[in-house]
Amino acid sequence: MSCSSCHAGAGLEKDSSPLVGVTAIYPEYISRSDEMVTMEERINGCMVRSMNGEPFAEDDEDLDAMVAYLTYISEGIPVNADLEWRKINTMEDVPTPDVANGEELFQQSCIACHAQDGSGTGSNTGPALWGDGSFNDGAGLARMSNMAGYIQNNMPKGNEKSLSDQEAADLAAFVLSQDRPEFDKHDSDWPGGGRPSDAMTKERRDAVKDGTINWDEVLGNTKGISE
Repeated sequence: MSCSSCHAGAGLEKDSSPLVGVTAIYPEYISRSDEMVTMEERINGCMVRSMNGEPFAEDDEDLDAMVAYLTYISEGIPVNADLEWRKINTMEDVPTPDVANGEELFQQSCIACHAQDGSGTGSNTGPALWGDGSFNDGAGLARMSNMAGYIQNNMPKGNEKSLSDQEAADLAAFVLSQDRPEFDKHDSDWPGGGRPSDAMTKERRDAVKDGTINWDEVLGNTKGISE
């Protein structure tokens, strides 16, 4: 995984979770932690969740360099600007998915970049979508609403926005039902309440495998929160 796995084109691509303007809106209140979060803290949140890695130390030169770059590409953006792109990768009304159809779609359209086993096929192709090399289940993309929205808006490459809501939901359910690293601090998330219902935790992944998943329960609160 790398930053460009989600933020393509060095964070500059308009429809692929661009990072232009982010330093104009941080510090920002994040409901997942129920506190104001700095740009550095937000980057470290990505490091431990989306990257399934370790956080930078406060004085790390690489962290300083990342903030400097994000500040550079955010020049001219007013403080607290309304960045319209921030929720374009979220599907607020996710239809009940068909995991089997999602697997079929994956085999038809996704294996060229992500490999049949979801591991990715090298540094110049798609990132790992599950397994040890992928994001953990504490990442924003481990939520059905975010994964379905991201897939629909960004995939397949060269034919983006061609998938229906149902197809994107089916693919999201298939991908998120596969084994991935577990985040060990779920209980500390959403201390102020409002925990979204659609995170695909290990318990949910196991329920998909044994046919007991209750999708109505999972999708009961999919209002777009990209954290």
